[in-house]
Amino acid sequence: PLILTDLALLSKSDTPTIISLVGNMVLYVICGLIGALTVAPYKYMWWVGGLIFLIIVFVHLLQRLNNAEGYGGDALKGLTWLTILCWIVYPIVWIVGSEGTGALGLSQEVGIITIIDLIAKIGFGFYLLANVDAPEESAPLNQSSQQYV
Repeated sequence: PLILTDLALLSKSDTPTIISLVGNMVLYVICGLIGALTVAPYKYMWWVGGLIFLIIVFVHLLQRLNNAEGYGGDALKGLTWLTILCWIVYPIVWIVGSEGTGALGLSQEVGIITIIDLIAKIGFGFYLLANVDAPEESAPLNQSSQQYV
């Protein structure tokens, strides 16, 4: 959820968009969990359900990438595509790994997930730090709480 929140804040998304992004991602994870705890063929229905939530997240991210206001710039594009390309791997590993068909060994599955986690999280953080400038001085974000001070 923090990566999605960073992307949404970088593109200056509104609160309902942030809640939608995070909510769909939570539902994706819950579907994967339930799929892992159920038996075949029902686990594959949960996998498809989770994939639908992940696609909704990707659509939201791509819509914010092409925002009309132009917020985020090249840093937003790079971070969004890094996130999408890394997150595409998770459902593929789930379906071919030990939770799905079992085509991958457990050590191979853990290795792939570890590498993707490092790229998706640490790579995201370094790319964010290297390519996003500090915000300009502007009015405080929550102006309503400042009116009585």
